[in-house]
Amino acid sequence: MVFEPGFLKVSVGDIVVFEPADASHNAESFFSPSPDASFLTELGKTVSVTMTHEGVYLYKCTPHFVLGMVGVIQVGEGINKAEALTAWDASKSALVMNQDRMSGYLDQIE
Repeated sequence: MVFEPGFLKVSVGDIVVFEPADASHNAESFFSPSPDASFLTELGKTVSVTMTHEGVYLYKCTPHFVLGMVGVIQVGEGINKAEALTAWDASKSALVMNQDRMSGYLDQIE
C-alpha cells in the first residue's frame, strides 16, 4: 500500500506513468496547482499523465487512502508548498495509519 517512488520531482511537460500493482489501485490528485491540473486514473489501469502546471501535487490511491497510500509530485519549483501543507493538514485525519509517510515526502519539496 505504497507508491514507489512516493516523492517525485519532474519538469513541466514531463509525463508521469502510474502503473498499478493490481486491479484495486489508482491515482487521484487531491491537491494540485490548478483545478484543471487534477488527475484521476481508473482502477487497475496504467495511465500516463502530462504534468502541465508548475507546483506541488498531492495524490492518493482512492480505495487505500485511509491506509496511507499517498504521494507527492513536485513539478518544477514548489511554488505552492504552503498551500499543499495546509491541504495535507486538512486531509490527514482521514488516515488510520502511515500519517508520517506524507510528512517525509513533503519535507523533500524544494
